[in-house]
Amino acid sequence: MQLVIDGISKVFENKGRQTVALEGIDLVVKKEEFVAIVGPSGCGKSTLLNIIAGLTSPTAGEVYFERNDEDTNLPKISIVFQEAGLMPWRTVKENINLGLEKMKISGEEKQKRIEKYIKMVGLEGFEDAYPHQLSGGMKQRVGIARALTTKPDLLLMDEPLSALDAQTRMVMQEELLNIWNQEKHRTIYVTHNIEEAVYLADKIIVLSRRPGRIKSIIQIDLPKNSRKEHPVELLNYRETIWNLIKEDAAQAIKEDINA
Repeated sequence: MQLVIDGISKVFENKGRQTVALEGIDLVVKKEEFVAIVGPSGCGKSTLLNIIAGLTSPTAGEVYFERNDEDTNLPKISIVFQEAGLMPWRTVKENINLGLEKMKISGEEKQKRIEKYIKMVGLEGFEDAYPHQLSGGMKQRVGIARALTTKPDLLLMDEPLSALDAQTRMVMQEELLNIWNQEKHRTIYVTHNIEEAVYLADKIIVLSRRPGRIKSIIQIDLPKNSRKEHPVELLNYRETIWNLIKEDAAQAIKEDINA
């Protein structure tokens, strides 16, 4: 079952003025593939993610799963945002259970999944804690566990680590890599951080400045489990992507200043 992004364009209208956010985005995401999307500010990364999630309609094009005849169930999509979006009156396990509440599975199965993902994201001992008792990194762990409990066919992540301090972010990158190695969810990950994209992804989609178009697709040909053992190669990938982005990034900053 492949995810197909076919000719996606998006135009926003405000007081008679049109802004072309995305134009002609074509992409296929295979099963168990981790795809990162990078690009300058305002290039439409989050807009594209919202279209894939079904939260925003495209002006043109479509997003669909190319399925085999035996695939009869509707694909499940989970999303993790920059802010965890936890309900303050719910405990950790109650927040994680939120994604399961409408699923037709037994209470025993729900409990097994909650326990599994609490352990996987390293929150054992905090099952009954409330959001105000958690650090930023712990809150994001809850959000990630909540997304994973539904066993999604597609996991969308919109800059989930950007609000964290540098040390916590590095720890969480390791956690995400460990989780992916265990679960191997098809993932689309939006980030401003090129190093993060190179460290986590199988391939990286580089978008141009507005209107966002696919400027390049970079395949990361390094083993996921030992990328830190290849610092020179990681740096080369980082430099290649930065060279694709830097001129657009400078132009985007000028546009923001003059806006």
